[in-house]
Amino acid sequence: MNSVAHKLHKIAAIARGGGRSFRTRVVDDIWIKWPVEQSRQFWRGENPDSRLIRFLIDQFPERGVFFDIGANVGLYSIALASALGSRFKGVAFEPCPSTVQCLAKNLALNGVTTVETFQTALSSSEGSMTLSNYPNGLNNFRVSGDANNHPTVEVPTMTLDSFCARENIAPDVCKIDVEAHELHVLMGGQATLQRQRPVLLVEIHGASLTAADRESILHRLKDYGYEKISDIDGRTISTLPDRTLHILCTP
Repeated sequence: MNSVAHKLHKIAAIARGGGRSFRTRVVDDIWIKWPVEQSRQFWRGENPDSRLIRFLIDQFPERGVFFDIGANVGLYSIALASALGSRFKGVAFEPCPSTVQCLAKNLALNGVTTVETFQTALSSSEGSMTLSNYPNGLNNFRVSGDANNHPTVEVPTMTLDSFCARENIAPDVCKIDVEAHELHVLMGGQATLQRQRPVLLVEIHGASLTAADRESILHRLKDYGYEKISDIDGRTISTLPDRTLHILCTP
């Protein structure tokens, strides 16, 4: 698509929403409404995560709980809630205050009432961490050392295990997308993941991880009882590369 057609497509999408919002197709007949300020991220047709979302929908039990760890502006939570209806209960974890505001707005815009949001980061310990703090749902990440190049915010952390114990809840299906903090989430969820063994979709930010951390992620998943670790095309993964990759984990 050339730049002129690209711009016209965008204008048409926003015009159909009365200048306030626009719709995009996520998967099959599931459409999501987005506010105009997020048009840079979502305005073009079917979402590139559609196959991953379809995988989670297909794996969802008759009635179940979805944990959206690193929920961002709610793409996965809204898509699954829309597709699964009364079968679905969602728990969304998003630590950045500005992104939580976007998430709440998007849930309301789409009439989703089955997702509870927690403004905390899941990690390997209780405490706090410093994240970048970019607005409008842009991806934020852990900042260490010199933070002069980034706006930052201090956010609380807790472990998956402590959250599940406190709330007396556990996931049946779980998405983890935490911008290179995935090993820490898995470390803090050992008891829950070993006991419950939810279906997992994990975005691995391999270029931001050491080779030892990538190896540790795979070892932990296997130790937790995940017998099949593959990519979206069903190919078994035995080594994590130094690039971004989605891995699908089933017991």
